[in-house]
Amino acid sequence: MKKMGKANEAGQVWTFIHRMKEGDLVILPSKFHASVAIGKVTGPYKYRTDLSDHTLHTRSVEWITTDIPRTAFDQDLLYSLGAFMTVCQIQRNNAEVRIKNILNGKPGGSGIDKGDGTESGDGTDVDVEGVSSDQIC
Repeated sequence: MKKMGKANEAGQVWTFIHRMKEGDLVILPSKFHASVAIGKVTGPYKYRTDLSDHTLHTRSVEWITTDIPRTAFDQDLLYSLGAFMTVCQIQRNNAEVRIKNILNGKPGGSGIDKGDGTESGDGTDVDVEGVSSDQIC
């Protein structure tokens, strides 16, 4: 594994251990279906050797739903969620409020501030730099 790959993995584990807190939302896009699962962290970090060679770092999660269609999310959120196996906090474009709205069955809205006090409603005015930054965590 290259040096940057190792640094990225170490950063992901550090974030998983130290920054993630009980009550935080966990969002997991399915690799097999066009859906997204949302849960809430319910326990502290645990290092476990009893699960498998590839599952050592764990946290308890209560899954709230496992089948929200990807179409419920605007494109900017999907870009941020698109980095599989990434542990990060998505903050841009009012993401947390929008995701909670989707979770509660309300329209998420684009939440993209156009700089004039209004929001884009069609998701086309995507802050590409911000979305990229969210994925790099």
